[in-house]
Amino acid sequence: MFLHYDHVCNFKCAHFFIYKIDKSAAEKGSWRTSENTLHFFATLGGWPGAMIGQQVFNHKTKKTSFRIIFWISILLNISLLTLFLIYTPWYNFASY
Repeated sequence: MFLHYDHVCNFKCAHFFIYKIDKSAAEKGSWRTSENTLHFFATLGGWPGAMIGQQVFNHKTKKTSFRIIFWISILLNISLLTLFLIYTPWYNFASY
């Protein structure tokens, strides 16, 4: 497989810590991670870490526009992953 499981787990953990850093920056009034960057990493598959980070740090949990786009990015990630798995010759769910 082109991505090892450890790399995927590390990516999700990294996204968790991006939320920690952004929350800390918000409290200090310093440079912040853009919402587009947070959504981009969530779409790439970091959404589980982001979801946990949001709850643990109580960050980006009340802004409705962010939450809507966040859930769209989760759906997009799951949809693309499903399509990839269905149409990849080495592992085809459609054959079952």
